This record gives sequence, structure tokens and C-alpha cells, in this order.
Amino acid sequence: MNRAFALLALAGLAVSPLRNSAQERVEELKEGSLAVKVHALVPGSGAEGLQGTGVAWQEESVKYTLPGIPVGVKLVGTNLVVMTQITPFDRGDGKLSLVAQGQVWARNARGSITYRSTLETVTLSLGETVFFYPLGVDAGGKSPLRLEISVSRRPVEPELPAREAGAPQPPQPGPAPAPAVQAPPPEAPKPKR
Repeated sequence: MNRAFALLALAGLAVSPLRNSAQERVEELKEGSLAVKVHALVPGSGAEGLQGTGVAWQEESVKYTLPGIPVGVKLVGTNLVVMTQITPFDRGDGKLSLVAQGQVWARNARGSITYRSTLETVTLSLGETVFFYPLGVDAGGKSPLRLEISVSRRPVEPELPAREAGAPQPPQPGPAPAPAVQAPPPEAPKPKR
């Protein structure tokens, strides 16, 4: 038993740096990368909530990834932890397959902890918004937590044109120029008599 645990722990340590390395590479690879926008919100009822919107709490984030590399969203509350991994896959026909995995740990009023896991796959177009309910939906169609997920191509930053030889160069920052009017030099001390 201990041997199996040690093997799993070592495998986890070996995979973890690879995942971090892949996430760091996303920043370097701008072409073909995707922007995953996640808007998490806890609905309120009626006019309560933030500025009368009926939303008790909300948070929005944008993470960049490549097709096939997941991005994670973690929400932590007093009695609740929700971890969601969103993995977009490029289908090659202008659409994406989006895999959303949710894990929920909740503490009930008696103090016991429950665990729930969900896995959903959906096809969507770039820019389309899908809704993910990691805590499920009640019979009335309401949910205590909603994630609104959209995926778009990462905007490509325009490249600066190459400078031609002999073209004037813009001024370079340097030390501040000396003031035009200089103060007179201090007076020399007078000899004592």
C-alpha cells in the first residue's frame, strides 16, 4: 500500500511541472492561442444584490490557453469549494468542443462534507457563451452558482514595423537636461581676522 502511494505521489510530482511548463508556453505562443473567459456569479432574488442586479456576488477572469490544455477556476467559500477545469479542443470546422469538469466539496449544517463531480462536453462556436452549473439546478430551474464560459481567439498584437536604415530614431530616455539658468556658485568663506 505504501509503495503504491509513493509511486502515485512521484507520478504527480512529475506531471505537475509539465503542466506548469505548458501553461507558461501559452504566453509565448500567441498564434493559435485561445482566451477563455469565465464569469462566475451567485444569483440573488429580485432587486437584492449588487446595485439591484439580482446578483449577490460575481467574479470574472480571462485565462489564455492552447487547444487541449485545461485552464482552472477555483472558488472558495465558507462552506464550499468549487474547482472547475475547462479544456477547449479545436474541431477544425470553426467550432470547439469544450470539456468542463467540476468538483464540489460542501459542508452541510451537521458539519459533514459531501463531494460531487460532474463532467460535461458541449460543442460551441468561438465567442458563444455556455452556462455551467457545478452545483446543479433545482426543480424550478434555479442554481446557487452559475459559470458563464466563452472562448475566443486571443487578439494578436500588431507587430511594429522594422526601422529603415538611416531613418531618424525617436529620442531615447536619458538623464534630465541641465537647467537653463544655473544658480550662482556659493560664496567662498571670508577669512577670519
